[in-house]
Amino acid sequence: GHNCAANTISDGGVCVRMLGDQYSTVGTVWGVPSDFSAFVSLKMFVLSHSAGNLYLNIRTVAVAAGEQPWDGSSDEDAIAWTTYAASYSVVQVLDVSAAMNGLTLVSGNDHWVGIHVRRDATHNDDTQDDNLDVMGFEVIYS
Repeated sequence: GHNCAANTISDGGVCVRMLGDQYSTVGTVWGVPSDFSAFVSLKMFVLSHSAGNLYLNIRTVAVAAGEQPWDGSSDEDAIAWTTYAASYSVVQVLDVSAAMNGLTLVSGNDHWVGIHVRRDATHNDDTQDDNLDVMGFEVIYS
């Protein structure tokens, strides 16, 4: 069975559930490590409760200590609202690198990246009609 809680981190911290009948959001933070040189890729791991298309928007923002995120003038990037094909009950890896490859990232400056995923399950293009468990993200860098 699936043990994710709706729009919250599950008891085991395994995933966050985005409900299949409403607008929902998931967010996390990635701290830029001191050995960072260049961004390579961003992947999102999901488990869909049925097959169909997911209507998602993925946004990122790079912020240092003392800066205000999402203010329209900070270092932001995004993938516009689009559909992703979902298979039933298998872990899928979605390459969402385009949501982060435009950021200017600096190591060793208390720099972090906010990763924000929105799902509009009420939109006509979201045909999956069931829950989606976001299991995590993977940032690859050199």
